[in-house]
Amino acid sequence: MKKEINIVGYSNMNFQRNGVAGESFYSIILETKEEKRNNHFLVTFQTDDSDVKINRQTCRVVDMNNLTESWRGDVFADYLSEMFEDLKNGFHLGHSTIYDFLEMQRNY
Repeated sequence: MKKEINIVGYSNMNFQRNGVAGESFYSIILETKEEKRNNHFLVTFQTDDSDVKINRQTCRVVDMNNLTESWRGDVFADYLSEMFEDLKNGFHLGHSTIYDFLEMQRNY
């Protein structure tokens, strides 16, 4: 059964230009609500060539509260993609890139 992920907030979104072998990637801290406790996750991911969609195969998740807890990055990528679409629509950014969203957040 797939774990439900209830994202309630995010912080520290960043773009790393020089990852492994020069592959750039994003990082973000997500806050989720699970039963009566909040969890914090460090999530890293890459995007497709258009920088609009998250590449599910590159999404990595670390539970900052419990390093032994395992989470599937591809499942997290789906929830994160939904979150970005909702946020971009809320800010009337339409089909902008994830980097555009990051820059808008920095200047907001």
